[in-house]
Amino acid sequence: MHKKRPIIKDVAQLANVSTKTVSRVVNGENYISGKTKKDVLEAIKKLNYQPNLVAKSLKANKSNTIGYIIPDFKNPFFGMVFNGLDKVLKEYGYYILVTNSSGIKKNEERCLDVLIQNNVEGIIFASTGLSGEYVKKQMEFFRIPIVLVDNKLEGIKMNCILHDNINGAEILTDHLISNDKNKKIAFLAGPINETSSKGRLKGYKNSLIKNKIEINENLIKIGMWNNKSGYELTKELFNQKDKPFSIFIGSTSMALGVLKALHELKLKCPQEIKIVSFDDLEFADSTEPPLTTLNRVEELIGSTAAKMLLKKIRGKDLESFDEEYIPMKMIIRESSL
Repeated sequence: MHKKRPIIKDVAQLANVSTKTVSRVVNGENYISGKTKKDVLEAIKKLNYQPNLVAKSLKANKSNTIGYIIPDFKNPFFGMVFNGLDKVLKEYGYYILVTNSSGIKKNEERCLDVLIQNNVEGIIFASTGLSGEYVKKQMEFFRIPIVLVDNKLEGIKMNCILHDNINGAEILTDHLISNDKNKKIAFLAGPINETSSKGRLKGYKNSLIKNKIEINENLIKIGMWNNKSGYELTKELFNQKDKPFSIFIGSTSMALGVLKALHELKLKCPQEIKIVSFDDLEFADSTEPPLTTLNRVEELIGSTAAKMLLKKIRGKDLESFDEEYIPMKMIIRESSL
């Protein structure tokens, strides 16, 4: 049988003081006599009393916690964003509550509700882009600032810190065009309802148009942001009549699956097929061959999002919305040479 968690009343009884006195000691107020403070602290230690921080935060309307909603714990991108968030927020005495939506609309809405119920002061939201109206409604009703990372919400004005998806994809596609004499370049990315995928597709198409290369819809494949999808889409590409000589891959997680499929198909990279990948996750330079990518900005996205959120919290600013796109540069490695 579990022991009942001690409450402030239990501490007060053991120390023979009022609950208000215990509260003052816990909050570090200075005008408590030395003996009284000593008695209260001894009672707290003996009972292993832990203050109810949720109740305290509700009373003060300040919890020193920030919510972080992500769609996939397995994707290292979100861990790197977390590192950037944590570095900034810790400096200002904030802690992060992380919750996983699995990229499902109803889960996103539930995660948002749970964080609001836990009295977080603001939310960093890596949304799949499906729950815009609900997010807007909750933000306005509860007066809570939210900053989006990774994706925008269609048709909804929100604070955003994002990759420069269009320009980054154009840079990588230009590079493939300059190295592929056949100019047959495939495009693989995650769900097209997400603005990150749309932006990367737009950058890919912009590059083809600029270089007077016809867009071949058979070479455009849309799946999920994971290695399983990268593997399946690559097999699909090489099972059809139109086969590419280069592949633009929308994420490095997908690229792992692409490399596995190419190995099974006995296609040598980069001799027979050249590839580039959008993001530079930690293992990108350790694959065989090492991947050409854009430079690593995920921690910068996190730190920039944290600074924007703190600015909104302090200014109680829910009326204006800021968008910031993080510029990226190409890192050329063997996979595209």
